Amino acid sequence: MEPKPYDITVKISMFIFTAMIILFGLSGVGSYLNQLNQQDWIKTEAIVKESAFSRLQSTGGRHSRKLYNVKYVYTVDGIEYEGVIEDTPFPQNPGTEITVKYDEENPNNSTDILEPSLSALLINIVMTIGGSFFVLSIFGFTIHIHKKREKSNKFNN
Repeated sequence: MEPKPYDITVKISMFIFTAMIILFGLSGVGSYLNQLNQQDWIKTEAIVKESAFSRLQSTGGRHSRKLYNVKYVYTVDGIEYEGVIEDTPFPQNPGTEITVKYDEENPNNSTDILEPSLSALLINIVMTIGGSFFVLSIFGFTIHIHKKREKSNKFNN
């Protein structure tokens, strides 16, 4: 029996959606692994230079929140470096002191994430598994209904 175009379309769609969810999960794991690699970075105080509106992020429905890019400067061995916190919902006033970490081997690399976030990783994993289950369930149900319809059409003809 030759596959029907509907079956092929559903299977391709299922594959694409599942792959997108898995890529989302892998990006979260990659982010967490990056945070783990930054654990030995050195903490230092930085001064906010600028906090500029970046974009609006939809939070669902009619609501949205403002996101900001916060530029900061920090000094290592008498040399001033600049960093940016991108798309944060927390604007900072210029002159505010914040804590950041920098890479001792390459002080130009810095982050405002001071500790790896295990809870963010767990949320990411749960959402990836849940999302995959949801997508596969919906597509499985769709295939099941389609096959039932085909059977009933055969009996009616």
